[in-house]
Order: sequence, then C-alpha cells, then structure tokens
Amino acid sequence: MHGRSGAARGRWRGSGRLGAAALLLVFVVLARMVEIRSDTLGLLLMNAAWALLLGGRSVRRLVAAAVLGGLALLFSARAPGMVGVFGLLLLYLTVHARHWAAVRALLLVAGGFVAAGALVYPGCSGMGHARHTFLLHGPRAGDPPGHDPGHALLPAGAHPAHAADRGRPARGAAADANPHRERGVIVAVACGGQILMIVLDPLPFEYVYGWAAVPVVFGLVSVSARWASAIPAAFAAALLAGAAGYALKGESPPNVSLFHLTLDAALREEDLARLAAPELVSLIVTDRGQRNLTGQLRVRSEVCRRLGGKILATFDTNPVCLHDAFFHWAGVRWPPLVQGDVRTPEAPSSEAFGRELIGAGPSVFIWAHRWESPRPVLPTTRRMLECCYDIHDGFALKKAAR
Repeated sequence: MHGRSGAARGRWRGSGRLGAAALLLVFVVLARMVEIRSDTLGLLLMNAAWALLLGGRSVRRLVAAAVLGGLALLFSARAPGMVGVFGLLLLYLTVHARHWAAVRALLLVAGGFVAAGALVYPGCSGMGHARHTFLLHGPRAGDPPGHDPGHALLPAGAHPAHAADRGRPARGAAADANPHRERGVIVAVACGGQILMIVLDPLPFEYVYGWAAVPVVFGLVSVSARWASAIPAAFAAALLAGAAGYALKGESPPNVSLFHLTLDAALREEDLARLAAPELVSLIVTDRGQRNLTGQLRVRSEVCRRLGGKILATFDTNPVCLHDAFFHWAGVRWPPLVQGDVRTPEAPSSEAFGRELIGAGPSVFIWAHRWESPRPVLPTTRRMLECCYDIHDGFALKKAAR
C-alpha cells in the first residue's frame, strides 16, 4: 500500500514497518479483534477492504473491496455505519476520476447485495419484477444498433469487447489523479467515519474502535515513521508504569478480560460434581478459580448438565449452553433489581417483568456481573422471587432446581 515515490517508500522501511506492525497490534488488542465473535470477522473484512482501496484503483481492486465491505454487513450490526461511508467514498473516487467502468461495476455489486437481501427477506420481493424487467428486457426502440442494455451494467472486462481492460487502473482523468492526494482523502474519510461511529454509537464497546485500523495506521506512518513508533511505545510505557504502581502497592490491577497472563489450576470435574447447585452457580458469578479456559468450560458444562431448563442471565455470566428464558436476556432492559440500579426508559415495570419471569420459569436467574461484587436486592425483587426461587448473592435458583 505504500506510496510509489522514493520519499514515501523511505517512510515504510525499517522503523516505519516496525511502527506500522506495533500500531496494528495496539488496534488488535484495544479493539478486541482477537475475540471469537462475529464482530471480529466484520472488522477483519472491513479492514481488508480498506487495504485493497489504499493499494490502488483498478476495477478488480474496487470490486473486491466493495464485496469485502458488503460481506462485513453479515457479521456485525455496527458494520452498516462504516460500510455506508466506504460505499459513498468508492462512488466519489470513481465518479470524480470519471472512471465509468468502475462506477458500473460498483453499482452492479450494490445491486447484487440488494438482490441477495430481497431473496433473504421476502418482504422485499416486490422489487423482483422491476429488477427482472430492468436487467433482462430486450433492445428498445431508439437504442443504437447492437446495443445490449444488460452490458451497460457490467464492469469493464466482463464483456468480451473489454477483455483487454481487465485489471487496468482508471484512464483519462483518473490517470492524472494524484495517488497521494487520493490516499489522503481515503484516510481522512475513514477517520471521520470512525469518529462518527464512536460518537453516535449508544454502546461504544471497544470493538467499535477498529473499523478503520488500517487507514489510521497507514496515515500515521505516511506522515511520520517516528510517530508510528512513538505511539505504541508510549502505550506500552503507560501499561508498564501502571503495572509497576499496582505492584508497589501490593494490589492486583483490575482486569475484566477472560484472557490473563497467569492461569489458575484447572478445576477438576469430580470436585465440581460434588458441589451444591448454589456453590456451582456462584463460581460463574464470582469467576473464582477460573483464570483458565478449561476451568471455565468445566464449570459451565456442569451447570448446564445439573440444572437444565432455561436461564435468564446477564451477558457476561450466561453459560451459553442453556436456552434463554426470553428475548431481553442481557440485563439491558431489566427494571432496577439491586441497590444502585437506575431505571432505563425502555425497561418494563417490576410487576410486568416479574410476571414474564415467573411465566418463563428459568431454572436460574443471574442478575450480577462478573466484574463487580454482588449488591443487595431491592425489596421489590425479593417479593417478586420469593414465591418460586431461593435468593443468593447475585442470582436465584428455582426451588425445583435445587
């Protein structure tokens, strides 16, 4: 992706490449791009699309970038924000360069995704007849001899007459375009789109920050290789200083991640089988002795084997292997249940929530979070549960499931 000029290439040698690799590693860690989740695939696809766009503007690259960006929509609910910015940027670059073959190719890709969406969502199938008529009708009166309307929608190279143009960059005005200026526009638009996503997202978790990792790193290294090396170095120094401060105070730094540098001894299956149900569920709530993936899996497997039925739990304590009692399972739209909870506008009343909960009858109800100590329940919560559940710190067990 680096520039073609000698000065630009110089920034990408030695410290430039090291700085780019370090910066990308910072994004991978901070944007949670190592988690096994669908958002990770969306982030990787979107950044691959940015990389293709920064590397050149041949029709093949543009189409491949558009396809990768479109596929990111399948893996993340937040992808439409960046994919929309990316699509508008592609159209701007190609129209500004008067690269009409690329414009037709991009519109064809967009039409393909719309058609796929119409097939997936039957409610959109009303577009089918119009789409069929537009793409497949024969030559109309007034069309020039030999005109084929279907070919007007194909990218350069898709028609046999344009086979020689396959993979070539833009011609005419596009050939005179300044590639460094274009890359600057790409980086600026990507950074602007990323900032908008962070500002407008109602729940800007860490994986919201990585949708433009490649353009940001490219821009920083292109400006100064020293900056690119200094930023991750400063980040590493801050982490080391913080860790040293906790070590001097004799405290452990707060860490809510499932990934740790030190591991607990794996919990034995026979020991877990001897635990009473409340003790077993409390291991999930407190995360005690589970700085070990094997231990986490064994605890959750035993919980699901022992309790069965359905579960209602916060996002971070859900053992996954039990069915959710009802849709709003993550705690986001629950009424206040413990001291310190604040009612959200979309939360139902405690009475309505209680009726839904008792009707669903989950075998275990966990309202605590793994990263905080359990808080006392409110009187309304205790009255709601005392008929059918035994209440413990952070969770309640159905009396039939004890």
